[in-house]
This record gives sequence, C-alpha cells and structure tokens, in this order.
Amino acid sequence: MMKKRLLLISVTFALSACSLTPTLEVSEKAYLGKHREAVDQFTQEIGEFQYWAEYRTKYSHNYWGDLSLLCNSYLMLQNFSQAKECLSHWKIEMLKQVGDAKEGEEVKKWVLADYNRLNSTIYLELGNYPEAYRTYKLAREYSASPKVDNCAVPLRIGIEGFSRMDANGAVAAVQLGYRDQAIAIAEGIDCLKPSSIFLNESAKDIKVKNASKARIYLALGDYNKAKQAMLFSQGLYDTFARSMDAVTTLGLSELIGAGEERANPFNFDETYMLAKIAQGSGQLEEAEKVYLSLLYTAEQSDTPIVQVYNNLIFDPKKETNHSPALLNRQGIYYQLLYDLGVIAEQLGRPGEALDFYQQSVEVIEQQRATINTEASKIGFIGNKEAVYQDLVSLLIKQGKLEQAFIYAERSKARALIDTLASKQDFSPKNVDERPPMLLAQLNKIDSDLKTADYSEASGRSRSADRGLLRKTQQQLQTTQPELASLVTVSAPEVTELQQRLAGDETLIEFYGSGTQLFAFLLSRSGIKAATLNGEDLAAAVSVLRDDLQKNDSNAYQHNANLLYQRLFKPLKGDLHTEKLIIVPHGPLHYLPFTALYNGSDFLIDQYDISILPSASVMAFINKEVTAPHPLLILGNPELGDPKLALPGAEQEAKTIASQQRGASLLLGSDATETQVKQNGVLFKTLHFASHGIFDPEQPLSSGLLLAKDQSNDGMLTVRELYELNLNADLITLSACETGLGKISNGDDVVGFTRGFLYAGTNSIISSLWKVDDQATSQLMQHFYAKLANSSDKRLALKQAQLAVKTDYNRHPYYWAAFQLTGR
Repeated sequence: MMKKRLLLISVTFALSACSLTPTLEVSEKAYLGKHREAVDQFTQEIGEFQYWAEYRTKYSHNYWGDLSLLCNSYLMLQNFSQAKECLSHWKIEMLKQVGDAKEGEEVKKWVLADYNRLNSTIYLELGNYPEAYRTYKLAREYSASPKVDNCAVPLRIGIEGFSRMDANGAVAAVQLGYRDQAIAIAEGIDCLKPSSIFLNESAKDIKVKNASKARIYLALGDYNKAKQAMLFSQGLYDTFARSMDAVTTLGLSELIGAGEERANPFNFDETYMLAKIAQGSGQLEEAEKVYLSLLYTAEQSDTPIVQVYNNLIFDPKKETNHSPALLNRQGIYYQLLYDLGVIAEQLGRPGEALDFYQQSVEVIEQQRATINTEASKIGFIGNKEAVYQDLVSLLIKQGKLEQAFIYAERSKARALIDTLASKQDFSPKNVDERPPMLLAQLNKIDSDLKTADYSEASGRSRSADRGLLRKTQQQLQTTQPELASLVTVSAPEVTELQQRLAGDETLIEFYGSGTQLFAFLLSRSGIKAATLNGEDLAAAVSVLRDDLQKNDSNAYQHNANLLYQRLFKPLKGDLHTEKLIIVPHGPLHYLPFTALYNGSDFLIDQYDISILPSASVMAFINKEVTAPHPLLILGNPELGDPKLALPGAEQEAKTIASQQRGASLLLGSDATETQVKQNGVLFKTLHFASHGIFDPEQPLSSGLLLAKDQSNDGMLTVRELYELNLNADLITLSACETGLGKISNGDDVVGFTRGFLYAGTNSIISSLWKVDDQATSQLMQHFYAKLANSSDKRLALKQAQLAVKTDYNRHPYYWAAFQLTGR
C-alpha cells in the first residue's frame, strides 16, 4: 500500500511539471522517515492542518489521505498533542470525502481502524492505559472483516503494523490488570497472516510477530516465553550455528564480546529487551554487560557497538559519554541507569548503585512531563517512584539521612509535576513579567530535547540545550520559587526546613510503597529515620475507612490499633513534642491519623496534628494576608438536581454567618464559581459547604461543584485553582469529601490541596468522608468560635473535634474526617 502511495507521489510529481506542492513534499519526507524535515516544512509552508487541502493538485484525489503520513511523523517525534490534532483532522476530512454512500462503508471502517490504532499508540505513550486499551479494541473491531477469518490482516496495515498494534493493546491490558486478555492477544499473534492468498509472510513479518509477543510476555513478567519469542525471531535471519549460539547464550555472547566477534543482530530496543529478560531471569552479570554496551554505544546508529566495560576510558558519570541512541530514548535512559543501579546493589557494590540511582534521578528531573515513552514500546512501563524509593532506601542504609530525606521530597515534587504536566498556564504570584516567559521557554526547550535533530550534520548540541534548560530552571526558581515548584524539581535545604519548624514541633514524613515504608522525623534538634512495615498498606487503610463508616460499631478499634502499631508505636521513643506536622505518602493521604487508637486513647488525645502535602511547601505558606473582608460563605449551591441539594449544609452556612461578624453569605444560585474567581481575593477566609468531586485517574479534573452562570460552568476544577489568585488565611471545605471507591496514590488529594495553597491560602480544612449534618454543624461552630480567640487553627480544630467527641458522639466517624492542611 505504501509503495503504491509513493508511486502516486512520483507520478504526481511528473504530471505537475516537476513541481511538487508543499503537501506532496511533506508527505514524501514523512514516508521516507524524514520526520523532522516533514514537520518543519509543514510548519513553515502550510502551518495549519485545515489548510492542507488548499495545496492539492488536480491529480491529488486522496489529498487528505496523505495527511496521515504527517500525523505519523508527529507521533514519531513524540509531539503527541499535535499528532492527536492531526489525526482528528484526518479522520473528519476523510469521512467527509467518503460521505454516506453505501460503497464507502469499507473505507469508513479502515479510516476508523487507523484512527484508533494510532491513537492507541499515543495513549500508551502518555500512560493513559484505559484509553490505550479502549482505542485498541475499537481498532481491532473496525479492522475485522466478515468476509475473511480473524487471522487475516488488512493489506493497508500489514502484519508488521497489526502485530505492533496487538502488542500495544496487550501492554495496556497488563497495566490495567487484564492479564488473561493480554495472554490471549499474545497467543493470537501467531495466526496473523496476509488477507490475500497471493501473499506470503516475509521473514521480517515473522520477526516482528515474535518481537511483539516478546513485548507482551516481558510486560507480563514471563521471561522464559519472552526469551523464546526473541530467539525464534532472531533465528530466521541467521545460520543454524548462529541460532544455536543465541539459544545457548541468550544472544549475549556476541553483545559482550565473548567468543567469535559478530555484528549485533538486534536493534537497540531489542537489545534492551534481551537485557531486561536476562535481568528478570537472574542472569545479572550478563544483563549488566548488555546494559553497559547500550550505555556506551559510540555511534548514532540504531545498532550498538560493543565495548567491554573494564577497558573503557569514559567517566560513567558524564552524560557526554553516553550513547546518542540512548539519549534519544529518555524513557529507556533513566530506566537503564536504574537497572544498572539495581544490579550493582544486588551484586554487593552499593557505591556504584548509588551513582547509577542518582544519575537516573537526574534524567527524570530534567523532564517537564512524565517519561512513559520508548519503554512502553518494549513492553516495560518504567516506575519512576521505584528509582527514588531504592535510592532513599540505600541512603538510609548508609546512614545518609539528610540526603535520603531530600530525595523523598524530590520524589513528591516529581509526582506533583507529573500531575500538572499537561498544564501550561499558571497564575504568577508577583508583577514580574518574566515568569510566564521563562515557563514558555522551559516548555519549548523540554519539547526540543525530545524532538530536535541532534545529528552531527545538524550542528545542534544536546548538552548545550540541557545546559540552557538548567539555566532557565534556575532563573525560574530565583524569580518565582512557588511557580517553579510546580514545574521543576529543586532540592530543599534541611537546615532551612528545620528553621521553619517551631521548637515544640516535629515533622513526620512518610515515604515508600510496596513493602517498604520509611518515616523521617525532623525537628529543630535533628533528623531521624525509621523503617516501617508497608505491606498491604492501602488495603489496611481502606479497611479502616470502611469500619469507620459503621458508626454504631466499635469494630474500627481493631484496625485503628493495628495501624497505630505499624505507623506510630515505632516512632514514640523519638517523639518529644505534642505538635505534629504529618506529611503522608500514597494511601496515607486517605488515613484519618487522629483516629489511630493505642487501646485506650486516640492520637488526637495525645497530639495536635496538621497535614502538609510535602515538607517543602512550608516555604510558601504563612503568607501575610491583607484581604479586607473576614469571611465568605458559599452554601448549598444550586446544581440543577434536587438529589444534590444540601439542606443541612445550607443551615450550617446560615448559622456560621449569623455568629461571625462581617461574614458574607451566598446561597443557592448566588453561590457561583464566578463569585469565587472575581471576589474570592477580597476575603481572609472562604467557607465552602458544597459537593466535591475527586478523580484519582484525572486529578486535574477534581473540583468543587458551585452554581453556574453565563461566565462559568460551576465546576471549580483543580486545573483552575492553579490560575486563581486568593489572599486567604483559611479555606474550609465542610461538605466535600474524597469519597473514594478505591485508595489510589494520593495524587488527587495532593493536587487539590496544593492547588488551593498555590492559589493563595495558608491552610485548608477538608474532610475525608461526608459526616452527618448535625455533627458537622456543631464542629464548624465550635471551630470558628475557638478561632475567634486564637490564631492557632490546628489547636482550634482539635478542640472542636474533641468537643464533638465528648458532647455528641465518641465514634471517630463523627469527628475524625476533618483535617487541617497547612499552618
């Protein structure tokens, strides 16, 4: 099909008096794999996708069809937003061309098949596994033909494209936990065949089929089957002797220089797959040698040149000595460095392991967006969190507690940046004009580092661009540190954090996942660390939350005590203050710490507790508040559905307004999102008695439900919080709750609270579940009454909770949901 298309381009060239139109030139370059040139010419000479048709000639009958070649170029350059926009234009225009004619039904099906096939690739690259799997299923559905069996592959896609599509779908399925479906996809690849009886499978087709199976089995962790697929794939190209050599050595001997020297039969990605298979199979030394050969490949070509590590004169810490082919694969780059660290640690070389872990973190932190790309292509989805966690663990083992704490903080900063990666606009926090310009420059450099041509002929230097990136990051951190904290990772100074703590305060920072959980205790006097039991922590938190909803039972006490024993008892000997700042991590964001139970008392009976999303955020709170008005209350906004009415919250809002001098009250249709955006900056305290929606899958879409009007839709999202300017000391969210059906990684909670802190408040009171109206009303009245006589919000909330516990109901369901985030 592609040969016919290129022939059509050539014929058109001849018929148009040797003068190609820009669209044909772009299409030809895209087809020939000159993706950067194709995109550059399109940008310079055409500019917008809707103008594509204006450059058609009378011979260009399928002018919109060729646009898909440009879409693929954007995909290859990892410009996913442009690739999606391009595909959307291509699909719409192609379907217009086909029209409603019955004979066009087959064309419609292949357009929709290709549209979903390419979108599945994009979603997999972006880590959106539900959409990647959904669009894969659609592509499969539209590719099916009732006239042929399910194994027949449409000629326009080919066995190679179809196998890769199946592998993408299976990798997404594995990430979603659909292991049986992934296995079925892998087994189905074997039967793929050309739809025409006049065509046979090529050797390349068979190789790609087996390489695709290897991707799937690698994603499933079935290293034996992955190995079998890779070796079967390679055997087609080589003599019997070479195939036997591959079978007996996993193909590693020729990569590491053992035995007879031969050219590496695998391309870069396949070589990395072999190393991953070897590592997963316990062949650590062999895997390490292959990783090192990939790390130090000396040429730009896609085939590694083997160099024995002990003979290298390169400094492994210098990025300039690393393979250009690897530098172009950031998703594999950080993972390969991490793999080398894991192997070095397992082989008893902790010093080398530390170096590799730190290099891996440096690669991760140079990126503005999540690094999912490239690695997903080989069936291995990297886990950045694991890099930080193993680094923190190793530093704790070595007694380097300050460094370990700093990397834990950097990990949380990286997670926030990933949550906000799709945002380009943030509200600057001063009148300086430079921060938006610096942010735009930062995004452009980041994009260039992913897509620019760094070949020798280009004259462009990747190291120079990286230097410019670091310089721009430093400028942003200097001119606008709070904005910089949302888009760059900067290491906090432990001594500075200690100075921000009061003498009678201890900060407890939890960090870890899986079976490993660490707790750092930071105070004016020093820093300590403890290793805790993190096994099945999310499940334990979920069970306790379920128990707490049974407000007529003491069943919660058992699990509240178990979590106390796991999380706090090991720390008791080092806790010497009553005031605690807790920085949760992962599932602990959903844990009501005040409800932990030692057998006789709750944690609230022993400590004054507040929460922070990270220790570093202390630098951005305790701001001076100059708003002229004391309190704005928005209660029971009109949401257009009687089922969503909150009469109890409305009564609570009226009661608080009547007791607080100078309070402004907005109810029903007056409690609009527009009021918050336009007038919120005028109030020291904002009290929301409204519903909240929290979305763990798309944290930026979480938000507050308010009344809508002509200016706003009534949904104040987390995304919008980062564009909002407030001047508040306190935000109270009394009727909002996370209300999660599952415990996730906490990004939704962090994004939400961090958004309000960035918008301009020192603290937030929120609830972890919806409490009954009467208890909430009593707690809020007590809180504001106590706050009127004291500026200590943490103590005022504790006293209000204790009042409900004493006078209303001792069960934690009624008082433990509320927590103070901030100072």
